[in-house]
Amino acid sequence: MSLTSSGFQLAAILSVIVVTAATLLLWNRVPGPRAVRVSARIVMLGTGYLVAGIAALVSINIAYGGLIASWSDLADNLGGPPSTAHSHPHKHG
Repeated sequence: MSLTSSGFQLAAILSVIVVTAATLLLWNRVPGPRAVRVSARIVMLGTGYLVAGIAALVSINIAYGGLIASWSDLADNLGGPPSTAHSHPHKHG
C-alpha cells in the first residue's frame, strides 16, 4: 500500500476512530490496582495521540503531492543527511 494512496489515508483515519472508541469504552473497565489502571489509561491516550498524528501526517503528505511517495523513501529519509565525516578537512594556517 502506497503512502499516498487514499486507501492508506482511509485506514489511518479509521484507526483513529477505532482507537478513540476503544479508549472511551475501556476507560472504566481496566481491572487491577490503581497504578495498573492509570498506566493502561496513559497507554490508551498515548496510542490515540500517536495514531492521530500518523493520520495527520498521511493527510499532509497527500495534500502536498506526495513528499514521501513510498516506504523506501520513508526509510531513506530516516537516515538523515549524508555524512561529511569522510571529506577532506581544510587546513588553516
